[in-house]
Amino acid sequence: MTNHLDRSSEDKVFSIQLKGALDGVSAEDLFRYLESQIESGFTRFLFNFGHVEFITSNGISTLIKIRKKMIGNPGLSYVFYALGGEAESVLQLLGLYKKLPIKKNLNEAEEYLRSQQTQGKSDLRAASVLEEERSRIASQDSKERIRFYYTGSPKSARGEEVVSKLESYAPPKVSDSAMEKKPVSEKQTVGGHSVHETAKPSEMETILEEKITSLRKEIKETLSFELEKRLSFVTGKETSSEVSGPIKIPNYIQPKSKQVSLGFEKIFPCEACGTKLRATKVGRHQCPTCRTEVYVNNTGSVRFLEKLNT
Repeated sequence: MTNHLDRSSEDKVFSIQLKGALDGVSAEDLFRYLESQIESGFTRFLFNFGHVEFITSNGISTLIKIRKKMIGNPGLSYVFYALGGEAESVLQLLGLYKKLPIKKNLNEAEEYLRSQQTQGKSDLRAASVLEEERSRIASQDSKERIRFYYTGSPKSARGEEVVSKLESYAPPKVSDSAMEKKPVSEKQTVGGHSVHETAKPSEMETILEEKITSLRKEIKETLSFELEKRLSFVTGKETSSEVSGPIKIPNYIQPKSKQVSLGFEKIFPCEACGTKLRATKVGRHQCPTCRTEVYVNNTGSVRFLEKLNT
């Protein structure tokens, strides 16, 4: 790769002549060299591809990088010329021949750079004119715009500031008699807010409540009477004739042993004399033949006790 400065040095045109293959190594060197010349102050570049034998994928990627570099800087311009052979075929095949600024010879390339320079100057001039016009309009608008300033209310109009006072709210008291007479409603409004009250119990709930109350009273009376009877029996006191009759205790408060005894039956032989015995309830029993005591529990197991002394 060789390079030389254009004869018109004041235009800052830099010519780069490529030779051999544009592969990965040479392509990277070319891009770094281009960046160094841009930093030196050159703005227009001529790339001579007349002696390039072939180009690789890395070389094509470098050409795309050069294009992005030039587009990103509006003051820069470039052109490729004298492409031929394999390099031209590859770029045409990839569709890059029309996207890149490629010319046939040096004269066309120089003419292209001059047109780009003229176009760039005209674009810069138009941009500067547009910016000046915007600045002028902005300054004119700022002068003609009516501005309002708040100076505050006059002292004569100022008075004591109105301060809202919060007052405590106490709901009216209602007597018990009034509460009893007052029908129960589903909703009441207090201070503008609706308050839900307990709904009136249904007829079924009332009946159930009465049943439960009656049942509790019956259980309490029965247990109290049974307790008095047992205490009087322990102390040796006799109960009156009115209460000497049999006491009927509801099934739901019967002892567990009695509840198990209902429908219970156990047939087994006596261990002492061999007599067949039948027990219809749980507890202690006695063989009628040999007077041997036997205990039957609620699971049906049998336990013989010692023989009673006769």
